[in-house]
Amino acid sequence: KLYRLTHPQKSIWYTEKMFPGTSISNVAGSVRIEGEIDFTLLEKAINILFEKNDALRFRIVEGEEPKQYIKDYSYKKIDFIDFSEYDNPMGEFFKWNRQQTQTPLDLFDSDLVYFALIKISDTEGGYYYKTHHIVSDAWTMVLIVNQITKYYYDMKSGTAVSREKFPSYIEYLESETEYKNSK
Repeated sequence: KLYRLTHPQKSIWYTEKMFPGTSISNVAGSVRIEGEIDFTLLEKAINILFEKNDALRFRIVEGEEPKQYIKDYSYKKIDFIDFSEYDNPMGEFFKWNRQQTQTPLDLFDSDLVYFALIKISDTEGGYYYKTHHIVSDAWTMVLIVNQITKYYYDMKSGTAVSREKFPSYIEYLESETEYKNSK
């Protein structure tokens, strides 16, 4: 099913049309984890987030008017980048991070979220994330980091991870449409 863009999403879409091929809509960051990291569990934690949060699976299609749909969840293999082999691992990571953040996400019919697992040393690493502003903002990024952290440490400690889904973004889209159509 295709859904209209919300008013804020349309504003971002217009900005993207005015500045195509730029990183103007990227929202990015990285999370550092100290200690021994189980990258298999970290990848699973990120996938649980994708499974439970439909807004991170949105795809935009362009026509007369841009529309969006939710791609069905399927397990996502997360890129793993090992900087520990370099003489200056943090320097290489910062260089890669800057280049990755400046690389625009393709807005149309592609993933609007990118993650990479990062290894700096045997006791330091984490993950990098980048989203398109049309599906997230700074507050969303805080929620994403908090959820991944919770899932990761729950699994690492053997605690069952709740499979309860987030409220669907579709509910918000439908309520906005209902509001616009009311008189």
